Amino acid sequence: MTPQINKILKTLAKELAFEVTKIVTQQLRKTYVNDITEIVKETLKTDEFKSNGDDESWITRNQAAKKYDVSTKTIDNHLKLFEAGIFKIDRLNMFGQNMINEKQFIESFKHKRNKPKFLIKNKAA
Repeated sequence: MTPQINKILKTLAKELAFEVTKIVTQQLRKTYVNDITEIVKETLKTDEFKSNGDDESWITRNQAAKKYDVSTKTIDNHLKLFEAGIFKIDRLNMFGQNMINEKQFIESFKHKRNKPKFLIKNKAA
């Protein structure tokens, strides 16, 4: 082979590799988009299930204030009241948001009169 034909074949091989890579990349993107879409749909279904009363339903303080028509200060005081003891409300920091367990939060309102021992003052005799 002459050097010119060899040079042409190398250039053709590079172009062919570029085109094949481009087509494969496009196909992979399509499959990735489909896979991600499926994952998001399943996550949303799971999230809907959890927000319908599952034990692990999490809600932010602001969302709870809007949902239950109370102030955020009331929620903070309620969380402080039930920090310790039997009726502890689980908390979670997720994506920079302070989350609370919604089911435990609602159940704790039923026991609001049962204050932790350190909040009950002893009366002098």
